[in-house]
Amino acid sequence: MQAFRNYLLTLLVTSVLVSVCVLQRYHAAYPGTVGPELDDSISTQYRDAISSQQPEMVVLGDSMVQENVDAEALASRLGRSVYSIGYPGSSSAVWYLIVRHEIAGAPVQPRTLVILFRDTMLTQPSHRISPFGDQAVDVFASMDDSVVLERAFLNQINPLGRLMEAYVPFYSSQGAIQAEVSQALRYGSASWIMDCSRKCVDDGVLTVLGRSRMTSETVHQEVVSVEGPLYSARALDFNARLEESFLPEIVRLCRENNIELIFVRSRKQYYAGMPGEPRGLQAYLGALQEYLNANGAAYLDMNGDPRLVPAIYTDPIHVSAQGRQVFTQVLTDLLAPLLSASQ
Repeated sequence: MQAFRNYLLTLLVTSVLVSVCVLQRYHAAYPGTVGPELDDSISTQYRDAISSQQPEMVVLGDSMVQENVDAEALASRLGRSVYSIGYPGSSSAVWYLIVRHEIAGAPVQPRTLVILFRDTMLTQPSHRISPFGDQAVDVFASMDDSVVLERAFLNQINPLGRLMEAYVPFYSSQGAIQAEVSQALRYGSASWIMDCSRKCVDDGVLTVLGRSRMTSETVHQEVVSVEGPLYSARALDFNARLEESFLPEIVRLCRENNIELIFVRSRKQYYAGMPGEPRGLQAYLGALQEYLNANGAAYLDMNGDPRLVPAIYTDPIHVSAQGRQVFTQVLTDLLAPLLSASQ
């Protein structure tokens, strides 16, 4: 019993000493703030471009838009000026912020906003976001973006986690600790062993581990691991996820600013580690379409188009340079009738 008491006392003293060191090292407040601290420095790159170019249509999404959509060809075929925003690795939290601050917040707004998404992405507010912070979110968020803080970050933290975030400094500062250790291992060891600067290390990592050097199997596994959470039973329950997502906010912002809103479900080659379409996905998509139609937004689906064959894809979601023209044509053919009807 005495040995156990001594152990607890030693553990307590050690925890206090480590906490004091962490507070001093990272200049952290105590009690700590639960969730990341967003600053007021936000990007205006897209807002400035939209104000300057005044496009009639903006196409928004993740790397699918960047790699799969030829904006110039789309504009030429639709007879409308098009500006594309393809932010790699982004999801609905970033899209909401871009809509709020960069598109709806632009002095001159586009007539139409097209959002390319995959399956349940629109109602997964924390998809691809760490509860301890996300650089992409911070780029576009301001301090008053409480909706993002609550729905993208805090909903991932249970009551015990919130308590730890507030009162256990080495827990709440784990992101900073991990980053410092990682940088020390990456840059310190290279500098000591090979006299390689930070730029030298970054260039080397990009050369060796860049996407262009990945095998197709590695890329496929990466995409599958990221896409997997989109098909959990909870993710496929549209009605349960809707109100805690950013979808209602995106719809509201476009409606208030008279921006025609079109959601396009992009085609992927296969689902995350599953032999076929996940059970419940069609029910989810039906509920999504019903909600969008009832709220003045349109739903289009690229799935089922025979032109989007496996041969044009380089991984489950991205297409080749040649496939880009096919993908853009399919998108054009979906959008054209809807845009003609709205003129």
